[in-house]
Amino acid sequence: MHDVQGLIDLFGSDERFIAKLDGLFAAAPGIVNGPPDVTGFIGQDAQGNEPSNHIPYLYAFAGAAWKTQYWARKVMARWYTDYARWHSWQRRRGPALQLVRPGSAGFLPG
Repeated sequence: MHDVQGLIDLFGSDERFIAKLDGLFAAAPGIVNGPPDVTGFIGQDAQGNEPSNHIPYLYAFAGAAWKTQYWARKVMARWYTDYARWHSWQRRRGPALQLVRPGSAGFLPG
């Protein structure tokens, strides 16, 4: 498990941490000359890159559970409603979807 509270503390406050997450989702998508397996962008959040799957859930740790709900739903609607796309990712990613499955069932931390 990551030390999420320690990460928030490094930013100095919940508000500054939330602002950084907001900036991640608001930035222009994509990486110039990036590796081909980094896909599924919403802003700079690359949901096609397994280490990024938890990012929408970090808001809840900083007291902004509504933003976790907002972004988790956006990720689910954009990347996991098309069965063919989801099945392709599932085949490739397998257990990495454990962070998406709770969102799809309506279970969000916070």
